[in-house]
Amino acid sequence: MYDAYQADLEYLEGFRDTGDEAVHLLEPLLTFRLSRAYRASRRLRDHLRIASAGRTRDAQAYLYDGYKAGEPGFNLAANPDRVIGRRGGKTFLGSWHMAQGDAPDGIGYVYAVDLTSHSRLDWGDAHDLLRASGLWETVKGEPWHHQSTTIKGPLPGPVPDGTTTEDDEMIDSGARPVCEIGARGEAAEYLQKSLNRHSVGCGLCDFDLTADGAFGRMTETAVKAFQANHGLVADGKCGAGTWAALHASSKPATPPPDDSEMEDAETASEMDVLFTTLGTRILDSTTRILKRIEELAMQLEGTPPTKGDDE
Repeated sequence: MYDAYQADLEYLEGFRDTGDEAVHLLEPLLTFRLSRAYRASRRLRDHLRIASAGRTRDAQAYLYDGYKAGEPGFNLAANPDRVIGRRGGKTFLGSWHMAQGDAPDGIGYVYAVDLTSHSRLDWGDAHDLLRASGLWETVKGEPWHHQSTTIKGPLPGPVPDGTTTEDDEMIDSGARPVCEIGARGEAAEYLQKSLNRHSVGCGLCDFDLTADGAFGRMTETAVKAFQANHGLVADGKCGAGTWAALHASSKPATPPPDDSEMEDAETASEMDVLFTTLGTRILDSTTRILKRIEELAMQLEGTPPTKGDDE
Protein backbone atom coordinates (compact mmCIF):
# COMPACT_ATOMS: atom_id res chain seq x y z
CA MET A 1 0.00 0.00 0.00
CA TYR A 2 1.12 3.60 -0.50
CA ASP A 3 2.52 5.74 2.32
CA ALA A 4 -0.55 7.96 2.88
CA TYR A 5 -3.09 5.10 2.78
CA GLN A 6 -4.05 5.25 6.46
CA ALA A 7 -4.17 9.06 6.43
CA ASP A 8 -6.48 8.97 3.40
CA LEU A 9 -8.76 6.44 5.09
CA GLU A 10 -9.04 8.73 8.11
CA TYR A 11 -9.80 11.66 5.79
CA LEU A 12 -12.64 9.71 4.13
CA GLU A 13 -14.18 8.96 7.52
CA GLY A 14 -15.42 12.55 7.50
CA PHE A 15 -17.59 11.92 4.43
CA ARG A 16 -19.63 8.97 5.71
CA ASP A 17 -23.36 9.49 5.25
CA THR A 18 -24.68 8.02 8.50
CA GLY A 19 -21.40 7.37 10.28
CA ASP A 20 -21.40 3.57 10.20
CA GLU A 21 -20.08 3.00 6.68
CA ALA A 22 -17.02 0.70 6.76
CA VAL A 23 -14.64 3.06 4.99
CA HIS A 24 -11.63 1.32 6.56
CA LEU A 25 -12.18 -1.66 4.22
CA LEU A 26 -11.65 0.29 0.97
CA GLU A 27 -8.76 -0.99 -1.16
CA PRO A 28 -5.73 1.33 -1.62
CA LEU A 29 -6.32 2.49 -5.20
CA LEU A 30 -9.99 3.30 -4.54
CA THR A 31 -9.01 5.09 -1.33
CA PHE A 32 -6.35 7.15 -3.10
CA ARG A 33 -8.65 8.23 -5.93
CA LEU A 34 -11.70 8.96 -3.77
CA SER A 35 -9.72 11.08 -1.30
CA ARG A 36 -8.09 12.87 -4.24
CA ALA A 37 -11.52 13.65 -5.72
CA TYR A 38 -12.78 15.10 -2.43
CA ARG A 39 -9.67 17.23 -1.96
CA ALA A 40 -9.98 18.58 -5.49
CA SER A 41 -13.63 19.70 -5.34
CA ARG A 42 -15.51 21.76 -2.80
CA ARG A 43 -18.80 20.69 -4.40
CA LEU A 44 -18.02 17.05 -3.66
CA ARG A 45 -16.98 17.89 -0.12
CA ASP A 46 -20.16 19.89 0.45
CA HIS A 47 -22.70 17.56 -1.16
CA LEU A 48 -21.40 14.02 -1.80
CA ARG A 49 -21.35 11.37 0.92
CA ILE A 50 -20.30 7.73 1.17
CA ALA A 51 -23.53 5.76 1.47
CA SER A 52 -22.02 2.27 1.37
CA ALA A 53 -18.36 1.35 1.54
CA GLY A 54 -17.84 -2.28 2.41
CA ARG A 55 -18.93 -5.25 4.45
CA THR A 56 -17.34 -8.43 5.74
CA ARG A 57 -18.14 -11.82 4.26
CA ASP A 58 -20.28 -12.65 7.31
CA ALA A 59 -22.29 -9.45 6.79
CA GLN A 60 -22.77 -10.32 3.11
CA ALA A 61 -23.97 -13.81 4.06
CA TYR A 62 -26.45 -12.30 6.54
CA LEU A 63 -27.90 -10.00 3.88
CA TYR A 64 -28.09 -12.82 1.35
CA ASP A 65 -29.79 -15.23 3.73
CA GLY A 66 -32.36 -12.60 4.70
CA TYR A 67 -33.06 -11.81 1.05
CA LYS A 68 -33.47 -15.50 0.12
CA ALA A 69 -35.81 -16.06 3.06
CA GLY A 70 -37.95 -13.10 1.98
CA GLU A 71 -37.65 -11.44 5.36
CA PRO A 72 -38.94 -7.84 5.63
CA GLY A 73 -36.34 -5.14 5.12
CA PHE A 74 -33.92 -7.33 3.14
CA ASN A 75 -33.21 -6.28 -0.42
CA LEU A 76 -31.45 -8.03 -3.29
CA ALA A 77 -28.03 -9.24 -2.15
CA ALA A 78 -25.36 -11.32 -3.87
CA ASN A 79 -24.47 -14.83 -2.79
CA PRO A 80 -21.10 -14.50 -0.99
CA ASP A 81 -19.90 -17.66 -2.77
CA ARG A 82 -20.72 -16.35 -6.24
CA VAL A 83 -17.63 -16.10 -8.43
CA ILE A 84 -17.31 -12.62 -9.97
CA GLY A 85 -14.20 -13.54 -11.92
CA ARG A 86 -10.49 -14.25 -11.72
CA ARG A 87 -7.47 -12.07 -12.35
CA GLY A 88 -3.79 -12.58 -11.65
CA GLY A 89 -4.36 -15.82 -9.78
CA LYS A 90 -6.95 -14.21 -7.53
CA THR A 91 -10.66 -15.09 -7.40
CA PHE A 92 -13.16 -12.35 -6.61
CA LEU A 93 -16.30 -13.54 -4.83
CA GLY A 94 -19.76 -12.34 -3.86
CA SER A 95 -19.96 -8.60 -4.38
CA TRP A 96 -17.49 -5.81 -5.07
CA HIS A 97 -18.76 -4.39 -1.77
CA MET A 98 -17.68 -7.56 0.07
CA ALA A 99 -14.22 -7.79 1.62
CA GLN A 100 -12.17 -10.21 -0.46
CA GLY A 101 -9.84 -11.62 2.18
CA ASP A 102 -6.76 -10.15 0.48
CA ALA A 103 -5.68 -7.52 3.02
CA PRO A 104 -3.04 -7.96 5.74
CA ASP A 105 -5.79 -8.10 8.38
CA GLY A 106 -7.23 -11.25 6.78
CA ILE A 107 -10.63 -9.61 6.25
CA GLY A 108 -9.71 -8.13 2.91
CA TYR A 109 -10.27 -5.13 0.74
CA VAL A 110 -13.49 -3.78 -0.77
CA TYR A 111 -13.40 -2.66 -4.41
CA ALA A 112 -16.54 -0.53 -4.75
CA VAL A 113 -18.19 2.43 -3.07
CA ASP A 114 -21.74 3.78 -3.27
CA LEU A 115 -22.12 7.56 -3.08
CA THR A 116 -25.09 9.84 -2.47
CA SER A 117 -25.79 13.55 -2.64
CA HIS A 118 -29.40 13.29 -1.47
CA SER A 119 -30.33 15.03 -4.76
CA ARG A 120 -28.20 18.10 -3.96
CA LEU A 121 -25.77 17.42 -6.80
CA ASP A 122 -26.53 16.42 -10.39
CA TRP A 123 -25.09 13.01 -11.22
CA GLY A 124 -23.71 14.31 -14.52
CA ASP A 125 -21.68 16.95 -12.70
CA ALA A 126 -20.62 14.48 -10.01
CA HIS A 127 -19.45 11.94 -12.58
CA ASP A 128 -17.29 14.52 -14.36
CA LEU A 129 -15.58 15.40 -11.08
CA LEU A 130 -15.16 11.77 -10.01
CA ARG A 131 -13.90 10.52 -13.37
CA ALA A 132 -11.18 13.17 -13.29
CA SER A 133 -9.73 11.23 -10.34
CA GLY A 134 -10.28 7.77 -11.86
CA LEU A 135 -13.60 6.82 -10.25
CA TRP A 136 -16.00 5.20 -12.70
CA GLU A 137 -19.65 4.09 -12.55
CA THR A 138 -19.50 0.40 -13.50
CA VAL A 139 -23.06 -0.88 -12.97
CA LYS A 140 -25.65 0.13 -15.55
CA GLY A 141 -28.60 1.92 -13.95
CA GLU A 142 -26.70 2.60 -10.71
CA PRO A 143 -25.11 6.05 -11.00
CA TRP A 144 -24.10 5.90 -7.34
CA HIS A 145 -21.88 2.79 -7.71
CA HIS A 146 -18.19 3.57 -8.37
CA GLN A 147 -15.00 1.55 -8.75
CA SER A 148 -11.36 2.14 -9.60
CA THR A 149 -10.67 -1.43 -10.72
CA THR A 150 -12.66 -4.30 -12.23
CA ILE A 151 -11.98 -7.92 -13.07
CA LYS A 152 -10.03 -6.67 -16.11
CA GLY A 153 -7.71 -4.56 -13.98
CA PRO A 154 -7.38 -0.94 -12.85
CA LEU A 155 -9.51 1.60 -14.70
CA PRO A 156 -7.87 4.70 -16.22
CA GLY A 157 -6.85 7.26 -13.64
CA PRO A 158 -4.05 8.50 -11.40
CA VAL A 159 -2.01 6.17 -9.21
CA PRO A 160 -0.26 6.99 -5.93
CA ASP A 161 3.46 7.61 -5.69
CA GLY A 162 5.54 5.39 -3.42
CA THR A 163 3.56 2.20 -3.97
CA THR A 164 5.11 -1.03 -2.78
CA THR A 165 5.83 -4.23 -4.67
CA GLU A 166 2.63 -5.88 -3.45
CA ASP A 167 0.62 -3.23 -5.30
CA ASP A 168 2.40 -3.65 -8.65
CA GLU A 169 -0.19 -6.03 -10.10
CA MET A 170 -3.04 -3.84 -8.91
CA ILE A 171 -1.86 -0.56 -10.40
CA ASP A 172 0.41 -1.73 -13.23
CA SER A 173 -0.26 0.58 -16.17
CA GLY A 174 -0.05 -2.45 -18.44
CA ALA A 175 -3.33 -3.69 -16.94
CA ARG A 176 -5.17 -0.69 -18.31
CA PRO A 177 -7.08 -1.33 -21.53
CA VAL A 178 -5.37 -0.56 -24.84
CA CYS A 179 -7.35 2.12 -26.66
CA GLU A 180 -7.12 2.32 -30.43
CA ILE A 181 -9.22 3.20 -33.46
CA GLY A 182 -12.73 1.75 -33.09
CA ALA A 183 -12.66 1.52 -29.27
CA ARG A 184 -15.74 2.68 -27.42
CA GLY A 185 -16.58 3.22 -23.77
CA GLU A 186 -15.44 4.89 -20.59
CA ALA A 187 -11.72 4.33 -21.17
CA ALA A 188 -11.92 6.05 -24.57
CA GLU A 189 -13.90 8.93 -23.06
CA TYR A 190 -11.36 9.33 -20.26
CA LEU A 191 -8.56 9.29 -22.83
CA GLN A 192 -10.25 12.06 -24.84
CA LYS A 193 -10.69 14.24 -21.76
CA SER A 194 -7.07 13.63 -20.73
CA LEU A 195 -5.81 14.59 -24.18
CA ASN A 196 -7.91 17.77 -24.12
CA ARG A 197 -6.35 18.74 -20.78
CA HIS A 198 -2.86 18.16 -22.16
CA SER A 199 -3.55 20.25 -25.27
CA VAL A 200 -3.90 23.42 -23.19
CA GLY A 201 -0.63 25.34 -23.46
CA CYS A 202 1.12 22.44 -25.15
CA GLY A 203 1.82 24.21 -28.40
CA LEU A 204 2.46 21.00 -30.32
CA CYS A 205 -0.82 19.37 -29.28
CA ASP A 206 -3.55 21.75 -30.35
CA PHE A 207 -6.78 19.74 -30.44
CA ASP A 208 -10.27 19.86 -28.95
CA LEU A 209 -11.86 16.43 -28.92
CA THR A 210 -15.51 15.62 -28.30
CA ALA A 211 -15.44 13.36 -25.25
CA ASP A 212 -18.06 10.92 -26.56
CA GLY A 213 -16.20 7.70 -25.80
CA ALA A 214 -15.80 6.83 -29.49
CA PHE A 215 -12.17 6.46 -30.58
CA GLY A 216 -12.16 7.84 -34.13
CA ARG A 217 -9.65 9.41 -36.50
CA MET A 218 -9.46 12.71 -34.60
CA THR A 219 -8.70 10.89 -31.35
CA GLU A 220 -6.07 8.80 -33.11
CA THR A 221 -4.45 11.96 -34.51
CA ALA A 222 -4.45 13.51 -31.02
CA VAL A 223 -2.85 10.40 -29.54
CA LYS A 224 -0.12 10.48 -32.20
CA ALA A 225 0.56 14.16 -31.47
CA PHE A 226 0.80 13.48 -27.75
CA GLN A 227 3.08 10.50 -28.31
CA ALA A 228 5.38 12.46 -30.61
CA ASN A 229 5.55 15.31 -28.11
CA HIS A 230 6.57 12.88 -25.33
CA GLY A 231 9.15 10.84 -27.21
CA LEU A 232 6.90 7.82 -27.71
CA VAL A 233 6.28 5.73 -30.81
CA ALA A 234 3.52 7.67 -32.58
CA ASP A 235 1.34 4.72 -33.57
CA GLY A 236 -1.96 6.25 -32.38
CA LYS A 237 -2.61 3.43 -29.90
CA CYS A 238 -2.91 4.27 -26.21
CA GLY A 239 -1.14 1.40 -24.49
CA ALA A 240 0.85 1.09 -21.27
CA GLY A 241 3.51 3.63 -22.23
CA THR A 242 1.04 6.27 -23.35
CA TRP A 243 -1.19 5.79 -20.31
CA ALA A 244 1.86 6.15 -18.07
CA ALA A 245 2.94 9.33 -19.87
CA LEU A 246 -0.55 10.80 -19.59
CA HIS A 247 -0.71 10.12 -15.88
CA ALA A 248 2.88 11.12 -15.13
CA SER A 249 2.60 14.46 -16.90
CA SER A 250 -0.76 15.18 -15.29
CA LYS A 251 0.44 14.66 -11.70
CA PRO A 252 0.50 18.10 -10.07
CA ALA A 253 3.50 19.22 -8.05
CA THR A 254 0.98 20.49 -5.51
CA PRO A 255 -2.47 19.10 -4.59
CA PRO A 256 -5.14 19.58 -7.27
CA PRO A 257 -6.67 23.08 -7.20
CA ASP A 258 -9.78 23.44 -5.11
CA ASP A 259 -12.70 24.71 -7.14
CA SER A 260 -13.36 27.18 -4.31
CA GLU A 261 -9.94 28.71 -5.05
CA MET A 262 -10.94 29.11 -8.68
CA GLU A 263 -14.15 30.82 -7.60
CA ASP A 264 -12.15 33.13 -5.31
CA ALA A 265 -9.81 34.00 -8.20
CA GLU A 266 -12.75 34.80 -10.45
CA THR A 267 -14.28 36.98 -7.74
CA ALA A 268 -10.96 38.80 -7.22
CA SER A 269 -10.68 39.45 -10.95
CA GLU A 270 -14.21 40.87 -11.07
CA MET A 271 -13.42 43.12 -8.09
CA ASP A 272 -10.26 44.38 -9.78
CA VAL A 273 -12.25 45.37 -12.86
CA LEU A 274 -14.88 47.06 -10.68
CA PHE A 275 -12.34 49.10 -8.70
CA THR A 276 -10.46 50.08 -11.85
CA THR A 277 -13.68 51.31 -13.45
CA LEU A 278 -14.72 53.21 -10.33
CA GLY A 279 -11.27 54.76 -9.99
CA THR A 280 -11.34 56.04 -13.57
CA ARG A 281 -14.79 57.54 -13.11
CA ILE A 282 -13.81 59.25 -9.84
CA LEU A 283 -10.67 60.71 -11.44
CA ASP A 284 -12.68 62.05 -14.39
CA SER A 285 -15.26 63.61 -12.08
CA THR A 286 -12.56 65.20 -9.91
CA THR A 287 -10.84 66.69 -12.97
CA ARG A 288 -14.09 68.22 -14.21
CA ILE A 289 -14.85 69.69 -10.79
CA LEU A 290 -11.38 71.28 -10.48
CA LYS A 291 -11.64 72.72 -13.99
CA ARG A 292 -15.03 74.25 -13.17
CA ILE A 293 -13.62 75.77 -9.97
CA GLU A 294 -10.77 77.29 -11.98
CA GLU A 295 -13.25 78.78 -14.48
CA LEU A 296 -15.35 80.31 -11.72
CA ALA A 297 -12.28 81.79 -10.04
CA MET A 298 -11.12 83.41 -13.29
CA GLN A 299 -14.59 84.82 -13.93
CA LEU A 300 -14.56 86.46 -10.51
CA GLU A 301 -11.14 88.00 -11.27
CA GLY A 302 -12.34 89.17 -14.72
CA THR A 303 -9.91 86.85 -16.55
CA PRO A 304 -11.37 84.76 -19.35
CA PRO A 305 -10.91 81.03 -18.84
CA THR A 306 -8.05 79.32 -20.67
CA LYS A 307 -9.15 77.26 -23.65
CA GLY A 308 -8.31 73.59 -23.22
CA ASP A 309 -7.99 70.78 -25.67
CA ASP A 310 -11.55 69.67 -24.98
CA GLU A 311 -13.22 73.05 -25.62
